[in-house]
Amino acid sequence: TILLTWGGILVQDVIMPLRRKKKSLSPKQHLLLLRWGAVAVAIPIYIISIFMKQTDYLYMFMELTFAIYFAGAGAVLLGALYWRRATTAGAWAAMIIGPFLATVFLIMKTYWPELKMPYFNITLNGLHYTLIACISALISYIVVSLCTPNPHFDLDNLLGRKPKETKTKKA
Repeated sequence: TILLTWGGILVQDVIMPLRRKKKSLSPKQHLLLLRWGAVAVAIPIYIISIFMKQTDYLYMFMELTFAIYFAGAGAVLLGALYWRRATTAGAWAAMIIGPFLATVFLIMKTYWPELKMPYFNITLNGLHYTLIACISALISYIVVSLCTPNPHFDLDNLLGRKPKETKTKKA
């Protein structure tokens, strides 16, 4: 389920928008692309699983691999849909910072499983790392969006909040 979902998100939210100006795909080509998207997601997860110790909990592994995508994408989806100052540069910053931190935290949890949070004496787990990666991606999204020019995109029109103006024929 996770592979199909993440593969579909990769194809629909990353690859298809990049193909926007090219010829549209036939249903057979689109289905093949979705299948390859699932394979493209499976390969990094397989590689990550090689380095995970067998003593680690499966749920912690799922949390951290989920954070690799969700840390950046969550900020991008929320910002793009509900914030007028959102920019493409901010989205890319979140999609780079979030997965990077999640990958670093995955490595840290593998090699330093008993890492404690300073001043709180709490052993960090996968949820803590996921939260830190998500917040960092959101902060980078906001900061970069505020530092780049606003394209003044009509968000209401995109989301269907107001009807498109139609040209009427004069009689």
